[in-house]
Amino acid sequence: MTEVQKSDETMLAPDLLVRVSSMIHALKCVETRVKEQILTEAVKSRGKSFYTDMGTVNIVIPQDSIELVDEQALAATLPVHQTMLVLRDGVKRTILERLRVTDDGDVMDPATGEIVTWARVRPGGAPYVSWPRSKEQTAAKERAVDQLGSLMGDLAPRLAALTVDEATG
Repeated sequence: MTEVQKSDETMLAPDLLVRVSSMIHALKCVETRVKEQILTEAVKSRGKSFYTDMGTVNIVIPQDSIELVDEQALAATLPVHQTMLVLRDGVKRTILERLRVTDDGDVMDPATGEIVTWARVRPGGAPYVSWPRSKEQTAAKERAVDQLGSLMGDLAPRLAALTVDEATG
C-alpha cells in the first residue's frame, strides 16, 4: 500500500462524500430538466397542480406586486396629520394594497384616479415548480433513502446509519 492509499476504514467517509456529492449533482441536473418539462406540460394543459401518490406538485406563478420607491413623495400627498403614520410599515402596506396597476403598467390610486410616482410595479418573476411538504412527500423521501442505500453498494451501511431527518432535510 502506498502512502496515498488508505485502508477501507479510513477511506469510507471521503468515499461516501465523493459518491454522494456526485449523485447529488447528477440528481439536481435531472431535477432541473424534469421541472422544465413540468412547466412545459403545464402551459399545454393549462394545469397548475398535478396530483401524484407522492403528494401534489404545483406550478407557482408569482404575482406582480406594488412597492414603495419614494416615501417622502408619498408623505407629501397625505394630509399633514397623517404624514407621521406613513413611517409605520402596517400603514405603508395598507396604502400599497389599495393601489392598482393600469393596463399600461402604471400604478394608480383608485380613490383619486391619479397615477402615483412614489410606487412602482415589481414583476412577480418566472413560474416555478413546488412540491410542498405533506405526509406523502415524507414517505416518498423515506423510500428514496432506502433505494439510494441499495444503489450505494458497500456504502449502504453508512447511509443506513443516517436518520431519515438527516437524509431528507
